[in-house]
Order: sequence, then structure tokens, then C-alpha cells
Amino acid sequence: MSVEKKIIKIIRKFIGYHNVPVTTANISDVLLTHPDFPDLVSISDAFDEWKIDHATLKVKPEQLVDIETPFIASLTDPDDYLAIVKEVSNDYVIYEAGNGQDLKIDFVGFLERWRGVVIAVSPDENSGEADYPAKYKAQKINAYKWGLSGLILITLLAVLIKLRLDTTEARYLAPLLTGLLFAGLGVILSALTYSYDKGSAPEFVKEICGAVSGKGCKDVIASNASKIIGNITLSEIGLAYFFGVFILLLLPTANTITALNIAALLNLCTLPFTVFSIYYQAKVMKAMCVLCICVQVLLWVQFCIGYSYGLLFIGNYDITGLAAALVSFSIPAFALMLLRSFFDKQEQVGTLKKALKRFNKNPEVFNGMLKNGRSIDTGSGGSFIIGNPDAEITLTIGTNLFCAPCANLHPVIHSLINKHESLVKIQYVFLIPPDDAEQYALVDYLLAIYNQHGPSAAAYALNYWFETFDLPGLKQQIPTQTDAYKTQKFINEHRDICNLFEIEHSPAVFINGQTYPWIFKLKEIATWIPYLEQY
Repeated sequence: MSVEKKIIKIIRKFIGYHNVPVTTANISDVLLTHPDFPDLVSISDAFDEWKIDHATLKVKPEQLVDIETPFIASLTDPDDYLAIVKEVSNDYVIYEAGNGQDLKIDFVGFLERWRGVVIAVSPDENSGEADYPAKYKAQKINAYKWGLSGLILITLLAVLIKLRLDTTEARYLAPLLTGLLFAGLGVILSALTYSYDKGSAPEFVKEICGAVSGKGCKDVIASNASKIIGNITLSEIGLAYFFGVFILLLLPTANTITALNIAALLNLCTLPFTVFSIYYQAKVMKAMCVLCICVQVLLWVQFCIGYSYGLLFIGNYDITGLAAALVSFSIPAFALMLLRSFFDKQEQVGTLKKALKRFNKNPEVFNGMLKNGRSIDTGSGGSFIIGNPDAEITLTIGTNLFCAPCANLHPVIHSLINKHESLVKIQYVFLIPPDDAEQYALVDYLLAIYNQHGPSAAAYALNYWFETFDLPGLKQQIPTQTDAYKTQKFINEHRDICNLFEIEHSPAVFINGQTYPWIFKLKEIATWIPYLEQY
């Protein structure tokens, strides 16, 4: 199992142990598309995305017993460098590594394998994947679809075999069933070889290949000799061949003896290749591919079957038999064209996702776009500032108090103030449409709180409003007297700012007067604060 697969497995289990609602698809997607995966920073960023409070710590050995389990430990083994520590005492440590097995070793032995770094987490009720219930439901429906598709395929296959057997003479039943069996095995082996070539083989195949032939499967399948014409690989040819033979023997429209005869002759044509393949692996590559050898053995088994049943002859073929053969091999060829296109697109999408995430996590790119963006100068901005008034970083938020995206952004801004209180202040600019009595009343009330109770009370009022949109409930908590003159002056100042700098949509975000780069997500704004200290 690759390092990447082991880490995904570890994180999936670790999240499960803490009962954090994240779908398996999202775990793989977030980690595999991270530009720094499989480094620890990718795991930290993933926990941030899932709102899991965590800390990556370098701790002393004697501090391990004080960390709440389970936690993640970084190990020295480059092929298995993450583990879930489940129990720690002064005498022993129990941990689970990438193989999924619990290992109990003495404390000193664990210290020899440990890098001295852990990731401790403390999830809460807000932790998890965004919109998890809907995505989990979609994941279950997708699983049911695959199960239903498999059931339909098996049923269809059983019906076709029954029809084929009903139209076959008794003397040909044995070679037909044997031919179908080994063609089916060939399809399975070739499909596994093809998936290995594309890097999506099941783990048990990788483990078998690794145990039996080391890097043989990988080296042989990736060699130039495994490609025939352009990028068409032998694994694709093998899959099309076995699949075509299976369909040919299965089609009830073709005469049974004709189908068996054509299949046997085609098999005879493949045998020289098996000799070349074994010679090439043994003498040139000096590496053996267990999957390839199994396919070649199967081809010789098919030959023995055809020879023993007397199927190796050139007969008089009618148009029906030839048409059936043409259709039988055209179907897998066309299917493989579609499959190749699918894999190529998936690879391109994965590459683009990773490139975009690398771009989106580059501080130099962010600062460059920030400095080159449109700038504004709001001055005091109508004096509605939350946070440290002497902070070096001013985050100007153009907001409409009845705007849903503004409400979604507000918890991010609130968390930002709490986390970077000494570095950041928030300057609100309200977008207030003319003749909007409801919004006028709300601004009138918020401004009164700000002027009479201070920025902290105003911050609380904004939090409450964006969570509930309940003005009467808010007024019951913080009674205050409004001032129509101050409110109108305040609104006029904000309208002038919006008109002057063409702030027409909300939320609009500016950092030290520079427009927040549109390509970066607003919810990730806290990511860039440490880099803005130099700005």
C-alpha cells in the first residue's frame, strides 16, 4: 500500500474514532488535492477545513502520557510515518499504523520510532464536513446505485447464459462452459492489470504483486514493450481480447461451434506473444510481473482446451458468425475508448485541482494580487470599527445586513477577531439601499449600541443578528436610545463611501484598503493574516 493510501486510511479511521461527520470521498478529495500532501501541513489544513480544533506539537517523551488519546504521532519510517496512538503509559504504547493492526510495544521502543511530533485534536459539535447530511446521503445513494447496477449485470449475464445454453447442442456444452469460465477469468485478470497500469488497482492486488514480484509488476507494465501502437497498452489489448471472446461465446445469435472455433483460432494467434513476453521479462527486464504471467498461463490453458476439444480448424464461416465476431470485439474496443477518456479526464481534473490549490495557498501570489488590486480609502469609515483600534491590519467589510452571504461570512470574521485580536480590526461599511425602512431601523439601533455601549456590545449585536435575524429579540437584550440625526449622518457617510469606490455588491472585502483577491475564498481569509504582518 502506498504512503498516500496509508495516510488516507489513518485519517479516515482517526476521524471515525472522534465521531467527526466527514464522508470518505471528501477525506480523499481534500487530502489528495492538497499541494503538500502527504506532509503534516496537509493534514493540519484538512482539519481546518473540517473545523476540527487541533494543534501540531513537538513534545517531550514524558508529556505523551498527558495527551488525550487517540492522537496522531509522526513516525520515522518513511513508508509508514503516521500512526494513531490509542493508549500511552509509562511502560507501553498501543498504536495503529497504516496496516490497520494495533501494535503494543514498550515505551522505549516507541520512542525509537517516534519523531517527537504529535497532532492532538479537540472536535466539537461544529466540526465536520459542510452540508454533511446531504453529502452522506448522496454517498449512500451512489453506493446503492453501484450495488443495483451489479445486481442488474449479474441478472442479465445469467439470462444470456441461460439463452445460450438453451440454443447449444449437448455435445458442445462442456467446451462452451469451459470457454466462458476461462474467458471470464481472463477479463478479471486483464481488468486488474489495466487498473494497476492506471494506478487504481485494489490494495490486495498491489500487496500480492509487491509480495510475489517486488517492483516487477510496476516496472514491466510501465516498460516500452507494454505499449504496441502509440499509447495503446497490452493490458488494454488483453482486456479487449478476453472480453470479446466472452461476448462471442455468450451471444445466442452465433452458431456455437463457429464461435468456439473463432475463439480457438484467435487464441492460437496470441501464443507467440506469450513466449516473447516471458523472454522479455526474464532476460531484458530481469523482473517478472505476476499479473502478466497469470494472463499468459491462462492463454495457454485456453489453447489446451481448444486443442483437446478439436476446435483448431479453419471452417466455412457464414455471415452471421463473422458478424457476431465483429460485434463481439467491437463492443469492448469501444468501451475501452470511453474508459481511457474517463481516466484521462480524471487525471487532468486531479492535476488541475492540485495546481489550483497550490496556487491558492501561495502567500506570494496572494500578496501580489492584493497589492495589484483596486484600492480604496475609507478614512474612519463612519466610525463603526470592531477590534483593536491600533491594529496594523484593517479589514474593511462592505456588508448588507439582510444579505445571506454576508451572514455566512460573519462567523469567519468573528473568529478572525478572536484569534488575531492584536493584529486586526474590522471596519464595517453598510450598504443601505434608499428608502429601505427595515434596514434603516436596524442600522439606527446598531449605531446606538456602538455609541452608547461600545464596540464589544456592537460586535455581540452583529453576531446575534446574523445568527437569528431577530431584531425584537436583540432589542430585549440590549435596550438603547437611538439618535435620528446621528444615524442619518452615519448612513450618508456610508453611502458616500459606497458611491465613491463603487461598492455595489456584498460582501465586499478589503485588506488595508486593497481589494481581497477574487480567486481566493473569503472563508479562508484567516489563512493569510500571518503573511499580512509584513504587508
